[in-house]
Amino acid sequence: MRRIAHLIILLAVAFVAVPSSSMAQSKLVRGDSGEEVEKLQQFLKTLDFYQGRVDGTFGAGTEKAVKAFQKSHGLSQDGRVGEQTWAKLNAKAPSGKPSGNVAVMPKLEKKTPRMSGEAVRRAQELLKSSGYKVTVDGVYGTETIDQVIKFQKDNGLPQDGKIGKATWAALTK
Repeated sequence: MRRIAHLIILLAVAFVAVPSSSMAQSKLVRGDSGEEVEKLQQFLKTLDFYQGRVDGTFGAGTEKAVKAFQKSHGLSQDGRVGEQTWAKLNAKAPSGKPSGNVAVMPKLEKKTPRMSGEAVRRAQELLKSSGYKVTVDGVYGTETIDQVIKFQKDNGLPQDGKIGKATWAALTK
């Protein structure tokens, strides 16, 4: 009896401790909130479907963006992110180094005030690991833009200093 109790406790702990292997298993719907919604919003923004604020709340704007994405990919336009929608989203992720289960790679460009944060830091790390001279400080300033332009030139990309889909894809090869 004691062994069975220990086994049950061990299985319960293992079940709780193992994270989901794929975001595609998490269905997201209007009213949901959290990190997965934030990643979804950022990725839809990267793909030019979402224009709103990335706030981690699945509201009307997120639902509208999901429906537009679904329409453009021949899916049922229900505004819910289920298995089929996740599969299409994951297929759009650049190959290489996705962040989490869906590549969350926002378009980076010089703005006032300057863009900053983890996405900028990740881009700087990728540039640096590819041999470009950039300070990894998480700020999308003149030095980073200059190195992005060099990277784009070296990789046959349009040299606009912005890190959009094509530049992210080249950086994460």
